[in-house]
Amino acid sequence: MGLKKQIQILLTILFVINFLSATQTGWKFSGIPAVNYNSDDGFGYGVIGSVFNYKEGGYQPYYLKINSTIFRTTGGKQLYSIFIDSPFIPNQNYRLNLRLQLRDEDNYPYFGPGNSSTYNADYLDEDKPNLYKGDKYYYFRKKQVKLLVNLQRQLYSMSKDVKGISGLVGFGFSNSENFYKDNDGMSTKLLEQVNQGIISEKEFKDGLSNFVKFGLIYDTRNREVNPSRGAWTSFLTELHSEILGGDFNFTRMTLLDRRYFKLWRNLNFANRIIIENLSGTVPLSLQYPFGSSMKVHEGIGGVRTLRGILKNRYFGDTEFFMNSELRYTFLETKFLNQNFQFTAVTFLDIGRVWENEVDNFGNIHHSQGLGSYITWNENFTVFIKAGFSDEAGMQIYLDTDFLF
Repeated sequence: MGLKKQIQILLTILFVINFLSATQTGWKFSGIPAVNYNSDDGFGYGVIGSVFNYKEGGYQPYYLKINSTIFRTTGGKQLYSIFIDSPFIPNQNYRLNLRLQLRDEDNYPYFGPGNSSTYNADYLDEDKPNLYKGDKYYYFRKKQVKLLVNLQRQLYSMSKDVKGISGLVGFGFSNSENFYKDNDGMSTKLLEQVNQGIISEKEFKDGLSNFVKFGLIYDTRNREVNPSRGAWTSFLTELHSEILGGDFNFTRMTLLDRRYFKLWRNLNFANRIIIENLSGTVPLSLQYPFGSSMKVHEGIGGVRTLRGILKNRYFGDTEFFMNSELRYTFLETKFLNQNFQFTAVTFLDIGRVWENEVDNFGNIHHSQGLGSYITWNENFTVFIKAGFSDEAGMQIYLDTDFLF
């Protein structure tokens, strides 16, 4: 049996499992084709398999979730991951999650550090030979294995349905290796900046980074998926140290604030702010992602941060960005015993980075756009969005989950 036929049969089985597993008690098995598109990575394809346990009482959003992902894109990205999450293990006062991820990105973007790093599309245009620097000028290859483990403990509960204040401890590691791209005999921007000493050889070569994490979380959301009121605020510190067996010494401090407001019936406003500071010698692969208690985002620019701006467009010692979304749920319906919710969204994203000192607040980068979320049985959401910026024009995104 050919590979194409095997994939077709697998996807058919996954859809059947979805439709036969609508009851929100006990075990539920879910599988979907992981199909996406964005202007940075191209078309993506793969499979996401999920196992949910709601136990006899119907725990919300679930008692235990196990996600496994096999994913590739036409832009050269490969992602294999396992994510385990329980808001009730070892009991209702705790939340435990674990993420193991293998990533191989053949075309990982690099534009240089700082808020004024330059990008010139003409450098990639063969029809402009006086400016052309090769179609891989802004790229390198990144291979990475990463483990993240977080344990939250509720310290103060405001009510039965509101989590209140929690403490967090965690640990993990990242083992990465970077490679210069073959650019038809021409240099790349990363190679130029390593030779200039802007990025050190140690930062480029990367390696093993082990860390411990601790922090506080304040959570008053009325629900985890698409909340209409409440807040989610966290302050996290990661300590990466050679004492733990790694190759680097640095600190990552991250402040994250999400706010949700019900404006009118099915019209909600959602806002997210992230501020992060890095100090020490940071490997190149860890310059981009932000600290988090659950999800791992890439740097400023792209589908999960500044939509409409090129992926990982900016990075620095101190980073800031904000996402504002106006969400209107215009349809809730049931089909084949499945619950569906359709939500229109318009958004504005802004962000900035600083090298060394935070000396001014000018030159804020911004993008804007619109799109739609489709939620299936509360715990699965897909979206399509278009983001716009002066530098990149229109960027299209088709992917899963609410942004925040």
